[in-house]
Amino acid sequence: MVNEGILCDLPTYTTLIDGLLKAGKIVSASALYTEMLAKNIVSDDIMYTVLVNGLCNKGQLKNARKILEEMDKKSMVPNVVIYNSLIGGYFREGKLQEAFKLHDEMLDRGLAPDNRTYDILVTGKVKGVDSMRKGSV
Repeated sequence: MVNEGILCDLPTYTTLIDGLLKAGKIVSASALYTEMLAKNIVSDDIMYTVLVNGLCNKGQLKNARKILEEMDKKSMVPNVVIYNSLIGGYFREGKLQEAFKLHDEMLDRGLAPDNRTYDILVTGKVKGVDSMRKGSV
């Protein structure tokens, strides 16, 4: 795009990174995000949501958690969608305790869980209990 004289702005980077993450191209998405930051383009809540959601969907929970830490350093409060992505990611990995800790953290920050949050929590708890029962039989 730059070769054609089209400058990338935050919405463009957000869209490109979202597409790369959905395609599973995590390294390319990371490189593009690094390029964006090098151009002094500041992330917003939409970019952070795209990053966390995309990383969680690809099992990259540690990297998604780093994004949350980056937001904390900038005194930005993660939104409910970001927490939902992380909670769902931890449940998919079988880490029930971490998922519920994130729910508590969300409440501590004054964020109100939405219907999706409760759906993730209930579904994750039921699946977790079922998998524990299967493992002990």
